[in-house]
Amino acid sequence: MENKEKLEDIPVSSEDEDLKEKLKEIDEIYDLSNSEPATPMWQQMKEEQYAKLNVTVKQLDAIIGICTAALVILAIVIGLDAAGIF
Repeated sequence: MENKEKLEDIPVSSEDEDLKEKLKEIDEIYDLSNSEPATPMWQQMKEEQYAKLNVTVKQLDAIIGICTAALVILAIVIGLDAAGIF
């Protein structure tokens, strides 16, 4: 961990040895090397909404794909209608 290397590189005198030990204890207490990274709030809200749906990720991908394809087809039909072809 980067903080431990920095802590060990600090020169201390013999009278500051207690301080060095206390800093090591604090470093061990607040060791976050094994913790999961925090996710942004928007991602947490999105995951909560997905958790309400009783579908798998594969099914959700299929739904999103079908909706996207329908929007593309709709845009093409509107374009053809505006051009007077359809």
